[in-house]
Amino acid sequence: MDFLFNDMSLAGQFPNVDAFRESVGRLMEIRQEIHRMGSSLYCHRKVVHARVTANVLMQQAVQALPISERRAWMQWLMTHGPYWEDARLHSEAAGLKCSTGYCGRIVRLHLGKVSERWM
Repeated sequence: MDFLFNDMSLAGQFPNVDAFRESVGRLMEIRQEIHRMGSSLYCHRKVVHARVTANVLMQQAVQALPISERRAWMQWLMTHGPYWEDARLHSEAAGLKCSTGYCGRIVRLHLGKVSERWM
């Protein structure tokens, strides 16, 4: 089973960098457990550009992490992946329909397109 880190869920919701740091620790623990189970936690290559607080981007917030945590986090997100967009099964302009009718045109790289990969 593959798991996805939903980059679209990062929209400045953390009240401060400390709250983001706690979340990073939990996510890295989850990632390790997923690896122990023989699965992968996929991320998007551009997740490092997400806004984690109202005024701070992830790249800035990561600087507050201890060096070992910062390296592990950035190596995963920027070097190792795996990245869900690498083996895309659709075009960027493809639409996505749901069972209740057309749900709107999904463009660029969104979770709906990722889910299409595993359907």
